[in-house]
Parts: sequence; structure tokens; C-alpha cells
Amino acid sequence: MALLAVTANALRFAGHSVRAVGSAEEFVSLIEPKSVDVAVVDLNLTGRDGIWLAQHLRAASPRVGIVMVTARVSLQDRMAGYGIGADIYLSKPVEAGELVAAVQSLGRRISSAPLVSETLQPLPAALPRRLQEIGDLLLNTGCAIKDIASRLGIHEGTVRKHIERLYRAVGGNSRAELSNRFRS
Repeated sequence: MALLAVTANALRFAGHSVRAVGSAEEFVSLIEPKSVDVAVVDLNLTGRDGIWLAQHLRAASPRVGIVMVTARVSLQDRMAGYGIGADIYLSKPVEAGELVAAVQSLGRRISSAPLVSETLQPLPAALPRRLQEIGDLLLNTGCAIKDIASRLGIHEGTVRKHIERLYRAVGGNSRAELSNRFRS
């Protein structure tokens, strides 16, 4: 809990409004996901883990920015984090300045995006059907890559490649950017 307090204080000192909670269950009981712009999620929580919380956040509010902070540093762990919707994945120990910079960068991108859905553009009609399907799932459901693969009956690696193609086709580089620019 000391690390939670230090993290919350560093973000408050930088001018952010912070709600600090110690578990996924506490988050769910106290905080409305749509009221969150950026969430800093530690993967090693008591009770339900940070992966569950990130999936919950992404499903409830696809536009939310998610910064994962964790001691899990393998490539497989990072890929899993990005696969379930992390925008930024930071390995512990994280310097407070780096965390604040990551939150500010992600927050700027989110706050500069249109807030009214009518100002958002639909995904380009010229996209191949599979990219349209994946884009729709990313925008509407917050599904993890494995869930998209399961729904579409294709391999997770294929979904990752399609997502990379989708990002290149629309000039974006993250799920948050996609949801900030397009609607389905």
C-alpha cells in the first residue's frame, strides 16, 4: 500500500485528479469506469488481478487509457498486456517521473480526441471485410486478442497481424487512438 500512496501522490503533485484503490474489487465497487480517463493498473493485485481489471475497464469504457505497471517483464507478459488492451506497459521499478510522463502523454491524446460520437468518423468502407470485423470488435467490445480470435475462428497471431494492418490503414497505432477517431 505504500507504493500505491507514493504513486497517487506523484500523480496528484503533477496536477491529476486521482482515486487510489488497492484491489480490482474496490475499483468496481467505488468507481464508474466511464468516469476514468487514464487508469494505472498494477497486475499483481490481491483478489482479481490487474489483467481482469484491465479487461473490465476496456469492456466498460473502450476509450479509457490503460497504463500497466508490473514486475512481469517477459516479452510474453508484455504481449499479453497489450493483447488485453494496455496502451502503455511499464516494468517495475518505475520512476515517478516516467509514470507521470506516460499518464500525461496518454491523457493528452485522449483529451484531444472528439468527445461527441457524431464528430467521429466511421471506419473506412474500403477496408477489407476482415479488418472491418476486427475494427468493429475493437471499437465496440474491448475484446482481448484471444477473444477476437475465438469469435472469428482464427489464430491470435493472425488477429495481431490484422490489427497491425488496420492501424497502418487508418494511420493509428493503438486501440485508444482507434476509438478516439472512429465509431462503428
